[in-house]
Amino acid sequence: MESSSSESEDGNEEVERDEREENNETELLREDLADLSTEISIKQKLIEELENSQKRLNNMKLHYEEKLSLLARKIKETETERDRVLDTIHEHDKEAAQQSQKVKSDYEKKINNFKDELKKLQSAKKEHNRLMRTKTQNEMQLKGLTRDLDELKKTKVKLMRQMKEEIAKNKKREAERERQISQLKKESRKREIQIKNMESEKRQRELVLKRKQEE
Repeated sequence: MESSSSESEDGNEEVERDEREENNETELLREDLADLSTEISIKQKLIEELENSQKRLNNMKLHYEEKLSLLARKIKETETERDRVLDTIHEHDKEAAQQSQKVKSDYEKKINNFKDELKKLQSAKKEHNRLMRTKTQNEMQLKGLTRDLDELKKTKVKLMRQMKEEIAKNKKREAERERQISQLKKESRKREIQIKNMESEKRQRELVLKRKQEE
């Protein structure tokens, strides 16, 4: 009877130990998956930031180019207009030197303002061009991050598949253990019944022997 109980306890301990090991393996896979998901999220955020930075640089480049082109056109148009107005004054009034000088001065002031604005814009564009040189580095970094992200996603898919397989194996092993435990319990009950029957038979024989001796 004690032997049967001891075997049952040993079997339970082994089952519990196996369960702990399997749970540990599954938990480790879950932790790896969580770490991987965090890393993927960080990489995606970095890629998004770099892409936005590249877009901003490109938009600023277009903005500066358009503004510079516009100012250059305005300067040329203003100079042409100035020359035309001065020619008109000279044609109609040869004595209008004072008027001519005032018109010329007004146009020069206007043109100089445009030129000052143009210089500031050219200076800003120069600084922007310096930033644009980092664009190549950003593109290389972006390619590297995208490559890393693809690898991480592949690893995640592989890990999820592995985890799914591990869970399926655990369920299968659990079902097998339940079957074995049920079988062990059945055998244990069978042995207990056999032992009880043997003990009962022994007592019966002893009683019969005792009666015979008393007779």
